[in-house]
Amino acid sequence: MNASRAKIDVPNSILKALSADEYRRLASRLQLVHLPRGKVIYDVGDRAEFVYFPLSGVVSLLSSTEAGEMVEVGMAAF
Repeated sequence: MNASRAKIDVPNSILKALSADEYRRLASRLQLVHLPRGKVIYDVGDRAEFVYFPLSGVVSLLSSTEAGEMVEVGMAAF
């Protein structure tokens, strides 16, 4: 197997899909962070400053109705 196509062993499926060379280019910029339950990653209108590659947990995409109620419109479990 070509070393550039060798896969790396990480728990995130997006990062796992990268070749070893691609992962190495990103690795120095990756930082492990703990997000507590209920943490809002981005709010409406926020500028995205970071990209998150969850290793475990659940991430929900919420939307508000005209009445101001919150509705879950997407969810991913890791």
